[in-house]
Amino acid sequence: MSEALTELEQRVTAKLYAALPQWELPPDPLQDPAEFWRRAVEEADVPPLPDDWPQFPREQWITYPARRAYALLLADNAIDHGYLSEAGFLVQYGGKERIS
Repeated sequence: MSEALTELEQRVTAKLYAALPQWELPPDPLQDPAEFWRRAVEEADVPPLPDDWPQFPREQWITYPARRAYALLLADNAIDHGYLSEAGFLVQYGGKERIS
C-alpha cells in the first residue's frame, strides 16, 4: 500500500475508535490464551494431530488501493454523521476482497 493510503487508514481507524463508546470490561481471565490451550490439551491427554491431517488455511485478502481509499473516505464521512456501525464495516471490509 502507498504511504498516503496507510496514513488515511490509520487516521480513519483512530477516529472511529475515538468515536465508539468505551465499555468497562472485567479483567480478562485468559491473559495468555496459548498457555491456556496448551494446559487444557495436556490435562485432557489429547494426542497432537498428525502432520498430514488437513488444517484450515488462513484467510487471504487482496486490497484494491483506489477502492480502499474511497471506502475509507466514505467511512470518515459516516463517522462525522454518526453512522458508526456502517463506518466500522467500511473500515474492516471496504476495498478488500477475500481470495481464499
